[in-house]
Amino acid sequence: YYGLRTRMERFFEQAGEPVEERYLGWIAYFRPSTLATILTGDLQACADPMRVRAAIGDRFSRSRDLPLLHQLLYVNFLTYLPDDLHVKMDRMSMAHGLETRSPMLDTGLVEYVASLSPHLKIRGGRLKRVLRAAFKDDLPAAILKRRKHGFAVPLGRWFRTDLRAPFEDLVLSHDAPVRSYINQRAARSLFQEHLDGAREHSQRLWVLFNLGLWLQMIEKSATWASSVGEPETTVEAVGRR
Repeated sequence: YYGLRTRMERFFEQAGEPVEERYLGWIAYFRPSTLATILTGDLQACADPMRVRAAIGDRFSRSRDLPLLHQLLYVNFLTYLPDDLHVKMDRMSMAHGLETRSPMLDTGLVEYVASLSPHLKIRGGRLKRVLRAAFKDDLPAAILKRRKHGFAVPLGRWFRTDLRAPFEDLVLSHDAPVRSYINQRAARSLFQEHLDGAREHSQRLWVLFNLGLWLQMIEKSATWASSVGEPETTVEAVGRR
């Protein structure tokens, strides 16, 4: 999870770019140039990186007078938090009949933390300094000093073992529905580089894998609908909806 090689590759890919480009490079699975070689046809035309750049650039513009850390936190607050973290929590909690709340997002608390200077949040590579100080008398040292860790899974290893055959079936096989939307040679090249250990492509492969799985589900749904006389369901129809 803390692989130094992967993090360094991602960091140095766009180290000389403006902050907006570096931010996009860090959060994106595909760089625009790579994405252009992967997608084909109408899907390639829809993947317009300028639209994403404009949206992110607008948010950075609103926070231009703030310290860099606060700019990044502001952009994350408007994008990553509601579009990713909140969605995951809501779906997983409701799937188990739970009504959840995020106490750390209490309005008063958020406004107070936003007003703190950057050096109170990060110093010497140490994150969440104020939060750790606030709970130092309530938490065990092992928890208090623990490194930040998201909900990552070992995708890199899985694509070399358990997910290797499913990926080849859903993305690289001659009858995979996804073949109409991606460049097979480029996808196969990414997969082979990952298998050989030349590059770490697990997140990119995961995106292609899920696209292939989704398209297969749509195709099966359309086949079933036709067999029972229901209106046909197609990828294009789903896109219009």
